[in-house]
Amino acid sequence: MKCIIVSHTHWDREWYLTSEEFRLWFLDSFNKVLKVLEENPKFHSFLLDGQIVLLEDFLNYYPEKRNKIEELVKKGKLAIGPWYTQPDEFLVSAESLVRNLLKGMKTAESYGKCMMVGYLPDTFGHTAQLPQILLQFDLDNIVFKRGVGDEGEDLGSEFIWEAPDGSRIIAVHLVAGYHNIAKLGLPILAPGIEIWNSPVEWITALYKKYDEEEKVLDLDWALEYVKELIDYLSKYARTPYLLLMNGSDHTPIQTSIVTIIDYLKEKLPEVEFKHGSLEEYLKLIREYVENFKIYKGELRGARYSHLLVGVYSNRVYLKQLNYKAQLMLEKYAEPLASIAKMLKLDSNLKILDYAWKLLLKNHFHDSIYGSGTDPVHRENEVRFEKVIGIASNYVFKLSKEIAYFTTPPVKDCEAHLFVFNPLNWERGGLVSTYIELPDGEYLAVDDEGRSYPVKILKDPRLDIGEIKRIFLLCDRIPPIGYRVFSIKKGKVEVESVKVEDNAIENEYYRVEADAEKGGVLKIIDKERGIILENVNVFLDEGDAGDEYNYSPPRGDLLVSSDKYKAEVKVFLDTYRAVLNIKLDFVLPARLVGEWRSVDSVSNPIEVEVWLEPRSRLIKFRVIVENNSEDHRLRVKIPTGRKTEYAYADTHFYVIKRPHQPISSGEGWMEEPPRTHPMISWVDVSDENGGVALFTKGLHEYETVIENGQVSILLTLLRAVGWLSKSDLKTRKGGAGPDIAVSDAQCKRRLTFEYALYLHDGDWERGEVYKYAQEYTTPLLGTAFRQYTAKMPSNLSFFLVEPTELLISALKPTEDGKGIAIRFYNVTGKTVKGTVKYAFNPKKVYWSKMNEKKIEEIEISNGKMEIEVGAHKVVTLIAEYDE
Repeated sequence: MKCIIVSHTHWDREWYLTSEEFRLWFLDSFNKVLKVLEENPKFHSFLLDGQIVLLEDFLNYYPEKRNKIEELVKKGKLAIGPWYTQPDEFLVSAESLVRNLLKGMKTAESYGKCMMVGYLPDTFGHTAQLPQILLQFDLDNIVFKRGVGDEGEDLGSEFIWEAPDGSRIIAVHLVAGYHNIAKLGLPILAPGIEIWNSPVEWITALYKKYDEEEKVLDLDWALEYVKELIDYLSKYARTPYLLLMNGSDHTPIQTSIVTIIDYLKEKLPEVEFKHGSLEEYLKLIREYVENFKIYKGELRGARYSHLLVGVYSNRVYLKQLNYKAQLMLEKYAEPLASIAKMLKLDSNLKILDYAWKLLLKNHFHDSIYGSGTDPVHRENEVRFEKVIGIASNYVFKLSKEIAYFTTPPVKDCEAHLFVFNPLNWERGGLVSTYIELPDGEYLAVDDEGRSYPVKILKDPRLDIGEIKRIFLLCDRIPPIGYRVFSIKKGKVEVESVKVEDNAIENEYYRVEADAEKGGVLKIIDKERGIILENVNVFLDEGDAGDEYNYSPPRGDLLVSSDKYKAEVKVFLDTYRAVLNIKLDFVLPARLVGEWRSVDSVSNPIEVEVWLEPRSRLIKFRVIVENNSEDHRLRVKIPTGRKTEYAYADTHFYVIKRPHQPISSGEGWMEEPPRTHPMISWVDVSDENGGVALFTKGLHEYETVIENGQVSILLTLLRAVGWLSKSDLKTRKGGAGPDIAVSDAQCKRRLTFEYALYLHDGDWERGEVYKYAQEYTTPLLGTAFRQYTAKMPSNLSFFLVEPTELLISALKPTEDGKGIAIRFYNVTGKTVKGTVKYAFNPKKVYWSKMNEKKIEEIEISNGKMEIEVGAHKVVTLIAEYDE
């Protein structure tokens, strides 16, 4: 038996203190690391938590120490990378994970060497396609703590994890955590936190330093602890090597570990102890890889460690802002920057780099989880808004410059509208932006002479000259391309959508609201003759949990909106037939102990449900004035289907999940999850049809069976008052410090957006993924007057078909020399397709996600045929003649 001891720290950049306070801790802690690594030749190396942002934080204070850091990195004394920040997975997009590794590894390599370990010690579960993502960054392994369920008893602590496409990596499960020998031999120093209240009532803290560790070191205690740990880890080990992790959350470097190792060697001669690194450990266990068992699927169990599934719905406003920030960067900023590069415009890629790094700081797991203190998440809100602002301004500038090259259909008219479609199929829909026009009636004309109805309205938020909001219902916008419309005076009749008493209707659906039952909906699918009753019922229940987990109170009270009366109105508005439903939702004010209070408070809800011409989506906007505390608010969508599984989109993959929990949970650290994460959609269907739910920044759902049929429960918000608590029904022990967090009660005005789509066949036949992307990714419109007529009135810059090959990225490469396009096969079968470039590249290469070219591809007249395996992600890099 050989034990590899890795010295490290897990550094939560922000959590129960702000990033600036924790940075002050880090300055002291990391200066000591540098001193030890330079002066103590017996100290092998130190792992800096796998995230490079910490060095940027440090060098803002000590830029003169960069050379010293580079020397230690090159010598292998300091292990850095591969991540920019330690992320969550399920709350961020697939492309965000790719950018995290791109930025992290590029930055780490600039210091001399990147640690080639997929190190994710504290992420709350892992997505099924992570092996493929890591392997495309030449990371053939993962070292992690959370996510293993009952399968861990059979798999052991080392196994092969296989992605849906067949990619395989070595997985090392830290069964006893990333802190299994933290503060070894220093029991007197635990706990190590001192708390202080400043004169201005700011609560802060310090970590007790290890300066006296040699004086209080208890070698015999360390020996007994390690013997017990070896016995425990050996039960799961599938090799003769054990990984002992000497560090934990914010712990300083433990210099006495060298003394302890010498003592362990003396007292346990039958075990070999070595101070080493993760890379050394992985090299040793590779010779046993043929004996490892194989695991397929996501990792969302909680037998050995908490999974903390309540983070997907706490502080929901953060998740909604993240949706907007990711959307602006991935679907508009990067594609337009790529097009601008082809047109030889200045796309200033430094702006994109800055915006992405700012966003990735919010993707640090405790940040996006919403599991910190109130000041931390106030800063997150500002960061998100900075990213949204930067990306919006950047996109506005580039779209104006690209529009300048186009040819409007009509030269002499009031204005023109450039409409951009970032998706890889032709589409139409409603586009809206600002335009400067006098009052009057207008229409739009395209290059084929077709006329479209236009509505011009004054925006109450803006009173500047003749600036107004324009709404255009258009069609045939080319894939990853544009169409220009000329705006001129005139009138075209709006396509008909109908409103009646408490009902709205288009060519596909009729939706009726019952005012006597809280505005509950009846949906009639006119094409297929299907009727759904009792749709959009709001369900509210007490929540005695914390930021990490929902937990039902002992004295709960379930409140259902269909027991109230609602005010229902109908109207026509900018091409929409709208149901407006207002409800005075009276709820218990708070929890009193373990019981929902007798005191009640109004939580007004306003629901807009609307239909648009030619649209198969039923769209919802729900505005809630949340005045209650300690509760969970969900909305119920009956599907009318009898199935055993639901399907949801995750990273580069559609995952199949059972309605029932995956385990009885006996012996688990946390109840098996009943709620699950999605990126933007969940679908309940069989071969005959189904119901899909699309969302914007809402990530938590549950599927339940009632009277034999499945309903979807979408979580709108969880309002809680504690960062962590130690007495939950759903979890053993605490997950952090017990700190009150009043902002997590979300007592504010909240707006939620989601949509329903009723379809034939299963999710694949019904093209659920396609309609979901159209809902979450609106058409972009930019008004302009000046132009040069160097490009046609409509153009597709890039095309990937068929639509089963979903484009996830169109971006300038990190080195600025090429344009990367990434797409993935959403199906479980091989798909043959075509890639077309409007501007013929000089060269095109197969590439990995890390943008390292694999081989050149033959391309003819900007076109190439491809074959993409099931669930495979493909990256191509095109280079153009300057």
